[in-house]
Amino acid sequence: MADVCGLEDAKARLTASVVDANRTAARLAALRRRTRARPAPAEPARLVILHGPPGTGKTMLARAAAAAAGCPVLAVGFEDIADKYYGESQRLLQEVFDAAADYARGEPDRGGARGTDPGTGDAATKPPSGSGSDSSSGSGSGSGRQVLLFVDEADALLGRRSSGGHDGGPYSDGADDRLVSQTLKFLEGGADRKGVVMVLATNRLAALDPALLSRASDVIEVLPPGETALRLMWSRWAAHLAPAAVARLARAAEGMTGRDVARVCDSVERLWVGSRHPAADLPSESDYARELAARKAALTRE
Repeated sequence: MADVCGLEDAKARLTASVVDANRTAARLAALRRRTRARPAPAEPARLVILHGPPGTGKTMLARAAAAAAGCPVLAVGFEDIADKYYGESQRLLQEVFDAAADYARGEPDRGGARGTDPGTGDAATKPPSGSGSDSSSGSGSGSGRQVLLFVDEADALLGRRSSGGHDGGPYSDGADDRLVSQTLKFLEGGADRKGVVMVLATNRLAALDPALLSRASDVIEVLPPGETALRLMWSRWAAHLAPAAVARLARAAEGMTGRDVARVCDSVERLWVGSRHPAADLPSESDYARELAARKAALTRE
């Protein structure tokens, strides 16, 4: 989590829901015995929703949480599940659920696809068809363990059912509705889903089905970075610049996301290498400022 610049509130909430859930379970149970008339069991989070503008770090947060918890990520997206044939999308989604539950129970991988390595963030190319996860970050085989099931752009897959799924959904047979119902059933699955934490990321929170929102252990807003976080980003990605230059660039980048800043630095470095500058020279503040202004203008036009 320390590698994530800023987002302190989001990091703290995700840490409480995912990273420290098992370690603090006993204290949570003790607290509930004192605060509730009928103490509820201290179960780990079942569902966490990350929402905010594109590029603010939702996927990075999920990866960081998994790495901090020492568990693998099984990452899926709309393109992994959507299928034009009747019933196929539900089958693929069920395979993802089964693979996550199998891994959490310590059962052997059914073979097929790979999960996302929490250290590198390398995503699975095709989670279905007997999805498994890289077990290098989990506990030994045969014991119960935790796995993070990450669904990016969740609104495209699990949209509101009131209009037959998400707005402009690709299905005409009500498959969107069935995918949501299938997900709700999995979340309520008790022992069948023990150890599986589902994390949904979306840019459109209002597009998610309300039943999912009501079942979320936490709904975490991931906002664009403030000046302090931007200064930290520039100090990492343009580490050769003086602190005063870093501060000026951070102020100039106000309103931009971490992804924007990373792309600016990428562009400066590519242009610098392509211009054949002397090997001892490094890009200057003006190089970054010029590319930053260009990107900001492009984003404004969009």
